[in-house]
Amino acid sequence: MWMEYDEERCLSADQEPKSGRSYTMYHGTKVQTARLIIQNGFQQSSDGMLGPGVYVSRNQKKAERYPINSHFTNKVVLKLSVNCGKIKRIDTDNHPMQKTWHNHGFDTAWVPPNCGMLAVPSGLEEDCVWDPKRIKVIDVALAPSTQGAFPIVLLDKVCGPFSAALLLFMMYKALRNKVRYLHSKPGSKLRNSTHVSFVH
Repeated sequence: MWMEYDEERCLSADQEPKSGRSYTMYHGTKVQTARLIIQNGFQQSSDGMLGPGVYVSRNQKKAERYPINSHFTNKVVLKLSVNCGKIKRIDTDNHPMQKTWHNHGFDTAWVPPNCGMLAVPSGLEEDCVWDPKRIKVIDVALAPSTQGAFPIVLLDKVCGPFSAALLLFMMYKALRNKVRYLHSKPGSKLRNSTHVSFVH
């Protein structure tokens, strides 16, 4: 059976997004925060490099870096569907609209990859979405039990190899099952998502 290829959602991280389109993006956070986001949705940050908003990226590797000071056993990457609305390109340090783009009628600020901004030393693509309602969680792209055996080794000393592996597996499955449940729940914020794809 042929599968429909959605070119817009599958836009690579080094391509320029278009206003009015929806794209698959990623957000890295802590395990507990991921649970709250899945349950209640995103909340706008009070500030940041691009001002208030929700920070996401079409590059999963970018999302995997966050939270920066957290151990990877406490990191989760959420896969999202983002309705970008009107997009403003921010590609220089101290851009005149770096933190005021929303005041000029834009819904999303986009920092292109390798644009040379000192504020983005990784050179990876980044986006800031003003309205959290434009973002829907569609999957858990990465969780502790999917990041190899090292986290299990750390837990071996505490609860034994079998229990450690089981604990990490259960953490990962619990997050993904929560997404599935909320998608199926009548009246759920996630139920109307147009792009649900669970990776196995």
